[in-house]
This record gives sequence, C-alpha cells and structure tokens, in this order.
Amino acid sequence: MIRNNLIYDCKEIAGIAFGGYDHERGSASAIKIYNNTLVNNLVHILVQEHAQVPSNEIVNNILYQGEPYEGDLTAIEQTMNFIGDPIFVDEETGDFHLSTQSPARNQGIVNQWGGTADLDGKQRVENQKIHLGAFQ
Repeated sequence: MIRNNLIYDCKEIAGIAFGGYDHERGSASAIKIYNNTLVNNLVHILVQEHAQVPSNEIVNNILYQGEPYEGDLTAIEQTMNFIGDPIFVDEETGDFHLSTQSPARNQGIVNQWGGTADLDGKQRVENQKIHLGAFQ
C-alpha cells in the first residue's frame, strides 16, 4: 500500500517505482497506489518489469508537472488519476492542499484502499466523497 504521500522534486528516476528492473530481479503484485500527490517529478510513477498484473492499482492520485507514467500499464487498473493543474492552495510556498476551486475535489473513488485518514490525519471520507491526492 502506497497511500497519502506528497512526493515532489524527484528528478533522478521517479516519485514512485515498483516491479523489478530485469527478468531475474523483482516482481510486484497486489500493489495499491492510492491518494498520492506527485508534483514536479521526472516521472511520477515508474512501472518496471514483472509488475503488469491486474492486482496492481493506481487510483485517486494527482500527477502534476512531470511525465505521469513510464512503463507498461496495460494490465494495471488506473482510475481517477488527475493529470494537469489541480489548483493547489499555494504551490510556490509548498502548500499542496487543494484550493476550493480545485477540479480534483470530491472526485475520488471511495473504497477500502483509500484509508480513513489523509496525510494530515484528517478524516478521509466526507459525505461519502473523497478528494484526489494526499489531502482531504
């Protein structure tokens, strides 16, 4: 479970990477990547070899300023990931909470993988709705 993280300015490889780098090293299944905010990374999510399985999910994430994905995602569930400007409160000062005008508010899928609290420890689901990214 990779959930409720704020990952920004990763310029070397990727904000999140999973799988193995060749056919003899590593694999990944049942990986759940939910409600993360990724900003200004070279690649936000790197899917390496032996991770292209239907049990892997990338859901409710914000992918802003950077290449959203690298790797084969054909067998991986990808749902409600926001690519574009989510309109943060104050990006220049590092406040990556969603502004009241954000199109990423109340757009997420509510399920068991979203968790009960956001990165600030606040209740994740409000009125049966969930924001995309790490903050409710």
